[in-house]
Amino acid sequence: MRDKYFPQIKIVVLTNATNLHKPEIFSALKKIEMPILKIDTMIQEDYEFLNRPHQNVKIKDIADAIIKNFKNPIIQTMFVKANTPERNFDNTTQESLKKYFEILRKIEPSLVMVYTISRATPMQGLEKCEPECLDKIAKQIETLGYETLVSY
Repeated sequence: MRDKYFPQIKIVVLTNATNLHKPEIFSALKKIEMPILKIDTMIQEDYEFLNRPHQNVKIKDIADAIIKNFKNPIIQTMFVKANTPERNFDNTTQESLKKYFEILRKIEPSLVMVYTISRATPMQGLEKCEPECLDKIAKQIETLGYETLVSY
């Protein structure tokens, strides 16, 4: 239907990429003009805290699947901080960003979408990053040679 009525329109799918190991998921995503793959952190404990995967998902496996199967994909990353009874979280720390930049170098994205939360979330204690913080991270990504799109 799209090809008939709106052939110039690209199909975009945003995915957390947890099921890239499933052939039917991978096959479907390869047909999409603009798959957007989420990576919010490369620290496993932070990944589990922020994403709450329902299965034993390893962020390294997700990153490896992206590297293996996608050439210059679009990566979307949410930067946030949290102060909860469960734990504190901050994926803007030097340690977190170092690991994140390392994986970006391996993925070689065509675009990195940088954003933070814009409304209330179910998780209490989650805080948005300030525009200055997002801009600083975007500039660091750009010095690696990757285009960024920042949303506040």
